[in-house]
Amino acid sequence: MTWTKEQEREARKQTAKVKEAVECLFDKAEDDGIDPRLTASNVLWAAQHKIYQLANSNEHAEQIITNMAKQISETMQAMEVLFSDDEKKEIH
Repeated sequence: MTWTKEQEREARKQTAKVKEAVECLFDKAEDDGIDPRLTASNVLWAAQHKIYQLANSNEHAEQIITNMAKQISETMQAMEVLFSDDEKKEIH
C-alpha cells in the first residue's frame, strides 16, 4: 500500500495523539496507585485483542503481532549495544 504525503502526515499526527493518550493512561494509572508493570501488561493484552478484532483473519493478526514482536526485540537488542547498564535501568 502506497500512501500520499498527506496520508503519511495525517498518520504521524494520529500516532502522536495515540502515544500521548497512552502516556496519559500510564500517568493516571500510576496516580491511582496501579503498578506500571500491570498497566503495561494489560495494555499489551488489550492491543492484542484489538488487533484480532481488526485483522482480516487470525493468520493476519498473528502475522501483525509476530512482526511487532520482532521489531520490539530488534529495538531492545540495539539498545543493549548503545546504552550502558546505568542508562538501560533508566529506560526500563
